[in-house]
Amino acid sequence: METEIKEVTQEKEDLAQTLQSQATEFKEIQAQLHQAEDENNLSWETKVQQLEEEMKEEKEKCSRDLSQKHQSWETTVHLMETQLEEVKEEKDDLAQTRLSWEAKEKKTEDEKTLLEDLCLHMKNKSRGFFARRRATEERDAILQKMLRKMQEKEMGKEAKGEKEEKEEAGRQ
Repeated sequence: METEIKEVTQEKEDLAQTLQSQATEFKEIQAQLHQAEDENNLSWETKVQQLEEEMKEEKEKCSRDLSQKHQSWETTVHLMETQLEEVKEEKDDLAQTRLSWEAKEKKTEDEKTLLEDLCLHMKNKSRGFFARRRATEERDAILQKMLRKMQEKEMGKEAKGEKEEKEEAGRQ
C-alpha cells in the first residue's frame, strides 16, 4: 500500500507539475495572444487612422478643386455676360445708326425729288408760254434726258480740260 500511496503521490505530484507547467504555458500563450491582439488592434487602429487621414486629404483636395472650378465657371459666366452686354450695346448702336441712315436716305430722296421738280419747273418755265408741251413724255424720261445732257456737258468739260493739259505739257 505504501508503494501504491507513493505511486499515487508521485502521480499526484506529476499531475500537479504537469498542471503547473500547463498553467504556465497557458499564461504564456494567453500573454502572446493578448500581445498579438494588442498588435492587431494597434495595427487596425493605425490603418483606420491612415485611412481617415487619406479620406480627409481627398475631401480637402476635392473641395479645393471644386472651389477652383466654381470660381473659374463664375469668371467665365461673368465674362460671357459682359460680352453679351457689349453685343447688345453694339446691336442697339447699329440699330440707331440704321435708323439714322434711313432718315438721311429718306431726306435725300425727298431733296432729290424736290430738285427734280424744280428742274422740271425751270425747264417748263424756260420754254416760254408758246412752247409745246409734251404730255406723252413721262416725268422719268424727261429727267433722264436732262441728266444725260448734264453728263455730256460734264464730259465735254473734262475732255476740254485734258486737251488743254496735253497742249501745255507739249509746250513745255
